[in-house]
Amino acid sequence: MGIPAILLIIILIVGVLIARVTLRNKFVFGKQIKILFCSYVVVLLISLIVSLILPKQVGTLPKPIETDGIPTLYTFLDEEDQWDMEGLEKYKFDEAEFPFNEEELHLYADGFTYVIEERQDTENKLDIAHYRTSTFVNGIDISQEIPELIYEVNDQGLYINLDEQVDLEIRQQPFPYRLFSEKHSNNESYMDVHFGDELFYITVPEHVTVIYEEYMNVYFNEQ
Repeated sequence: MGIPAILLIIILIVGVLIARVTLRNKFVFGKQIKILFCSYVVVLLISLIVSLILPKQVGTLPKPIETDGIPTLYTFLDEEDQWDMEGLEKYKFDEAEFPFNEEELHLYADGFTYVIEERQDTENKLDIAHYRTSTFVNGIDISQEIPELIYEVNDQGLYINLDEQVDLEIRQQPFPYRLFSEKHSNNESYMDVHFGDELFYITVPEHVTVIYEEYMNVYFNEQ
């Protein structure tokens, strides 16, 4: 349990103790209500002060951007289903080369875009370039939190996996001073998530046949 949660529990316990002590005394009913209200205000003020002085667990986030400002790799796909590799260059994430002595290459991982280019040679290798755009949550770029993709070639197949699980935690403003504001709403838990595009540009020898399911996003670029 984190320090903020422990402090909140302590504050609630103090508030309950104040209320119990107040009710045990034989005051006039109106005076009891006044003391209870004042106690509640004190608890809220203490919560506000504690929330402001606690050290931040995350850095300052950049200003959110509008949805229409989020980049997409499909900007570089023309009407003839050909990809502009010069335009894609600034989104290159990494690249690798794999030895390959098979006649067929099977693509197994769905959810990615594949672009295949045939080389005019018989050199037994695959050249794979990985392109990626940023991932946004509520307009905030969280790309640094997204782990790398692990891809490898075994036998006749290309396998792609996440390096590790992705866990996201969205922190809201502390509740005391927003409890009765117009901005306080149960809808604040809604997250607008825009996952980045993941594209693999694969260069294969001309004798290799690429095998994939019809529903997968696979394109063939001409030299």
